Amino acid sequence: MKTIHKFPLSLREDVTHRLPAGAEIVHVGVDPREEICLWVMLDPSAPKTEARRFAILGTGGQIADNLEYRGTVRADPFVWHILEYKA
Repeated sequence: MKTIHKFPLSLREDVTHRLPAGAEIVHVGVDPREEICLWVMLDPSAPKTEARRFAILGTGGQIADNLEYRGTVRADPFVWHILEYKA
């Protein structure tokens, strides 16, 4: 059975979270504590075998070819774009 879990992201260009294979990012947003987070659907009983890397870039930041867009969040007064490094 799958569940949705929250993973906070710090404001930097290289954040890694270990996730089970097949984990799916379902939302990117800001939680009530004003932390930028990923919400990920996963099987909590599956081993966390994949190291998935994310970048947080401001508007106008350069996006390398090895990044895939995952979502945009507004954390006043800034707008941040969350991207994932391709495997």
